[in-house]
Amino acid sequence: MNRTYSLHLIHSIESEIDDNVDAYIILKSKKKIFFTFFTLKNIENLMLKFKKSGECKGGNFFWAVDMVILDRLTLENMYNFIDEFLEDNLHLDKFTQD
Repeated sequence: MNRTYSLHLIHSIESEIDDNVDAYIILKSKKKIFFTFFTLKNIENLMLKFKKSGECKGGNFFWAVDMVILDRLTLENMYNFIDEFLEDNLHLDKFTQD
């Protein structure tokens, strides 16, 4: 598939089921759009960690800038989201851009 962007991961993925990764795309116009991809299992485990550490009012909430939740943290799922995101122009203004 010829895509109108390139995807860049900031760090490697250690688990498709329980992990998160910061990423950005570069459009042909050279604009960058940033995302943080999470799995539900990762959010659940982060909140359990916060209950112990006291962060986020003892794990009572979780939030992240540029958050996208995937069922599995795979490149295929990231590309599927980004393709639809760009095709449908889904809330483009809600994500950090450079």
